[in-house]
Amino acid sequence: LLGGNGGAGGGQQGKGQGEVESVESALSVTVPADRRFVVFATLSSLCSEEMQVLSIDFESSSKGASAGAVELSYPGRGKDRQHQMPCCLSEQESFGLVCYAKVASHFPGGVMGQLKVRWRRKADDDEQQPQPQQQQQQVEGDLLGLGGMGEGVGAGKETSSPLVAETCFDLPSVVAAEPPCQVTCAYPTQTILGEAFPFSIWIENNTPLLQDLEVKMQDEAGFIYGGYKCTTEQVLPFDRSELTWYLVPVATGMMKLPNIRIHSARHAADLCVPVSSKDIFVSPR
Repeated sequence: LLGGNGGAGGGQQGKGQGEVESVESALSVTVPADRRFVVFATLSSLCSEEMQVLSIDFESSSKGASAGAVELSYPGRGKDRQHQMPCCLSEQESFGLVCYAKVASHFPGGVMGQLKVRWRRKADDDEQQPQPQQQQQQVEGDLLGLGGMGEGVGAGKETSSPLVAETCFDLPSVVAAEPPCQVTCAYPTQTILGEAFPFSIWIENNTPLLQDLEVKMQDEAGFIYGGYKCTTEQVLPFDRSELTWYLVPVATGMMKLPNIRIHSARHAADLCVPVSSKDIFVSPR
């Protein structure tokens, strides 16, 4: 998101105008109404000089009918709600930011908020730091009662704070809708080598129509399992269906869980399985 020729604050007119790339996003994203989901952004520096990021904030839309319809919040509480700031980014360095979002059903659609970044050149901040010799002269002048008098003590020297740039990026445009089908799942976060554990999913049909769904369990190294490899589920209107596999880990450490693909023939789309973490820790016996 950040970059340019000189970054923020060059000290001279014509400098300090960082080149900023637009946020890459889909034209419109459909999200479930009144349900929390994750917003992920990547902050990257394209500047040859080191950049100092002072603050990063997600702000929800507050215009017209969309006011109060979008909630954006950082994970955790207190100081954990924000990354440690300021932080420095060299060229091609980047890090990811995560926040939770929830869009109300009355949201009319459109941009759900902004990502605001305050930043400056690291060199500008370093130039404002007094050198050890200047600090010593300042102390000596204060002890002699000279105050700010005398050349070299700091008299007559004007100090200015480094220029700071604030860049705003629109978050993706979203439309809130009630999903016709919803998938939930349950599984443990840790297990023991060689012991079977259940991996269950529930498919809920929120429509008055019969839903035909194709469910495929995709193989993953480190597990053997008992259950359907591929099956077709028919979920009755306003009902839900449950499927359970029993997985047996054959390796230890952090293991990636198998993927489950659920395809709706009626809607010609795949259903998303909301696995918050695709890893499970397997300890030896």
